[in-house]
Amino acid sequence: MSDTVSSPSHGRKGIRRLGAIAHKEFRDGLRSTTVRIIFAVLIASTLLIYWAFGRTGDATVMSAVGFLGLPFQLLIPVAAISLGTTAISGEREAGSLKLLLGLPPSRTEVVVGKLIGLLGVLLVGIVGTFLIATILGIVVFGTVGIGPLVGVATAAALLGSAFLGLSIGLSATMSTAKRSMAAGFGAFLGLMFFWEPIVAGSYYLVEGSLPKERIPMWLLAIERLNPIEAYATVANMLGDVGVTPLQISIGLIGEPSTATDGAGLSVPFILMEPLGITVLCGWLVVPLALGMRRFEKSDLT
Repeated sequence: MSDTVSSPSHGRKGIRRLGAIAHKEFRDGLRSTTVRIIFAVLIASTLLIYWAFGRTGDATVMSAVGFLGLPFQLLIPVAAISLGTTAISGEREAGSLKLLLGLPPSRTEVVVGKLIGLLGVLLVGIVGTFLIATILGIVVFGTVGIGPLVGVATAAALLGSAFLGLSIGLSATMSTAKRSMAAGFGAFLGLMFFWEPIVAGSYYLVEGSLPKERIPMWLLAIERLNPIEAYATVANMLGDVGVTPLQISIGLIGEPSTATDGAGLSVPFILMEPLGITVLCGWLVVPLALGMRRFEKSDLT
């Protein structure tokens, strides 16, 4: 009888501990000077975009919303990396993590609580930018374009979650904030600048040459794992505004193959737009789970 009574009690205590950690991270994240500067730049970019498109006679609110995808792709990951890479390694380096783990919270609760709190910080910035863009749409164009704007903002929230999961996962595996931050920004730059050479290199290892005309589906599957491209796919699926992925291309990869996936579909599975949501969720879950596993086994001394 005592077991059945204590189990819900332990569950409620665990939720309260998660809430306390998330609240602390949320509060500290909002106070971060770096994060404030990043979101100030994002808001300033939004103002500039709407002002510039408003001065163009043939521009519409849809074109302004679509262009918002570029600063979102750049600044939201930077904010997520700045928050996430210091979340655990920073406290570990300062010695406060051992004190925190000496209290009731487990290591898993610490990681999950930090994820929830920091995700709240990103959502505040994205929602704030969304509200400003809504007002600017009315002032500049006389209309909001609420559907496309919600689509772009939702995709941005998924992109921020993906990079936050990656960053906290890295932070959980490293002993210093400098190392985890360097790894986080290195990963971001690699995804932006070097993803195409990585994909082309995979093809070269298998075939002994670069893809010349059309790339096979297995290689396209690797290419579509990039969260930046997944963001553009999801933003266009939800908002239909022509967001361009912020990736550098030097023409190493040809056009996608027109072959189907063998299931009789007119569009191959790997080309289906909803798959972008799965890719972004994967970048949130997989690095975070690997980092938590390493963190559980690490010696903090």
